[in-house]
Amino acid sequence: MKQILIIAIVSACFLIGCSQGPETASLSGTVKFEGHEPAEKIYVGLYPEVYDNPIQLGEPIKFLELDNYEFEMKVKPGRYGLVVWAYPFEKYQTNVLIFEPEEHIHFDITLPHFGIRPEYDGYFVVGAINNWTGQGSPMVKLGEKWILPDTTLMPLNKPYKFFAGNEGFWDLSNNDLELIKEWATFNNIYKGGPVVLDPSLYAAESKKATAEIQGGKTSIRFNTLRDELSAFTNEGLIPVLRKMSTFSDKEKLDLWKAFNATLDSLERVYPEFDQMILEKRFGYLRYLHPRDVQLSALRRAKAGENEYDAFYRSDINIDYYKHYLNLAEKLDPESILLDGEFSQAFIEFQHYLDEYPQVAERLNLPSNYFDNELRSFINKSNDRVIVNICMSAGSDYARSGKTDEAREYLIKLKTDFPEHRFVKDGNVDRYLQGLAVQPGNPAPEFSIVTLKGNPFKLSDHRGRFVLIDFWGSWCGPCRGEVPNFKKLYAVIARDSLVMIGLANDDSTKLVQYIADQEITYPNALATKDILDAYGINGYPTTLLIGPDGNIAGKNLRGESVVEQVRAKMKEYRERE
Repeated sequence: MKQILIIAIVSACFLIGCSQGPETASLSGTVKFEGHEPAEKIYVGLYPEVYDNPIQLGEPIKFLELDNYEFEMKVKPGRYGLVVWAYPFEKYQTNVLIFEPEEHIHFDITLPHFGIRPEYDGYFVVGAINNWTGQGSPMVKLGEKWILPDTTLMPLNKPYKFFAGNEGFWDLSNNDLELIKEWATFNNIYKGGPVVLDPSLYAAESKKATAEIQGGKTSIRFNTLRDELSAFTNEGLIPVLRKMSTFSDKEKLDLWKAFNATLDSLERVYPEFDQMILEKRFGYLRYLHPRDVQLSALRRAKAGENEYDAFYRSDINIDYYKHYLNLAEKLDPESILLDGEFSQAFIEFQHYLDEYPQVAERLNLPSNYFDNELRSFINKSNDRVIVNICMSAGSDYARSGKTDEAREYLIKLKTDFPEHRFVKDGNVDRYLQGLAVQPGNPAPEFSIVTLKGNPFKLSDHRGRFVLIDFWGSWCGPCRGEVPNFKKLYAVIARDSLVMIGLANDDSTKLVQYIADQEITYPNALATKDILDAYGINGYPTTLLIGPDGNIAGKNLRGESVVEQVRAKMKEYRERE
């Protein structure tokens, strides 16, 4: 089963592809307002390119606070996110590509008065009142307004916002604000008194901010292509891949041809962005390659190990790698247009060469070819590519047991990009800790109380094997393992094996799921300390602890988990 990874992938939070040298290009703009008297202050932020996560922007590269309605800033060629915002107006946000050192782009921006959509029939207060978690505190309708019935829980001088659905917006009756540069927005500050949402203070409809752009034709074409490629993936490829099991082999081949024809057409229309389009061929599209049609057939037939070995050495599989080797040679490591999307494909290809080194000989490649290519890109590419390679390779190699390589990429990410959220949120440290939680090493001690109120301390079970399953009821692959672990618990004697599930989950949902599935082995809610100590970033993660307290096996699961556990037990006893 696949493993779900808990990764905050925000590779857009770094300066992307800026060249060295002076800031000779420029961005300028004028700002006007619609539907409300002009704002007293206007804020302009230039951020790293903001495409994958358009909400949280990170620290701005440049930041202006305007008392008038015009701005100008000098920049280097590169990829950026430009955001202009003011209270109480909708913000303007766009990506900007500056190719030429002397390029100038001007924006005539219109910010409409902030509006709320009329279809909402309920509102909530979110903020310090609930630590910015959950749905929030519900408001009650009183006439045409909405009020928070109990303000005693509202901390004074702390931030809050109104929410409806997934949309957050300001309290326009409260002008006490804090500026949040990282999100290009404001929060209201509670100073006491009633909390009231008055719809009459908002525009009758929610309108987008707009801009007329002078110059920057390349940037406009760049953004248009980004939108087309996003639609290609999100509206075309991904829905198809979700229904792959329903297609015949011929239909899959036809789809492969059709999607490639679409990219061929885009290359003709946008020849200056060939690297962006080329990179898309390494993404989800590779799962529609004719080679995967045969691989899917083997999976449906539940082929044996010998059949898979024969397939991986077959001509169609070799031709598959020749095809992608040819594409890889066309990637330009120094292009500011690359995102690093190709890195996951390179990692998968390297796993294949690791498992079948004789294939590398047929391809006339060194056995570590793709590892070398990744390192070459790290030495030459823009920050976005470097971050994506370090995140993808570091996390993937950590899970697959290539600990030295994983440590190399993770330490580079932590050292060179300390402000990245993957680093600041502790994910890198957890992966690095996970590298120490390997077979042969001592299992970190922990004590916990199970859902049934029974104490569980790992060291109390010395002398027996202990299987720990880190999981969650929300996790599809975890749910898929439940029948396997129930079988394991039923067939191996209790005096030989102890089992416990440590769930990162909502307690109510977990208890209900355990009852519905009739899970009888102990379970508990995993604490942050335990998750950190074991370096857990992906679910499910399983560990078999030996009678001596050392780790005897990791990630034992699947339909053969009983045989896997018995084999590890036998290995341990033979070493004694």
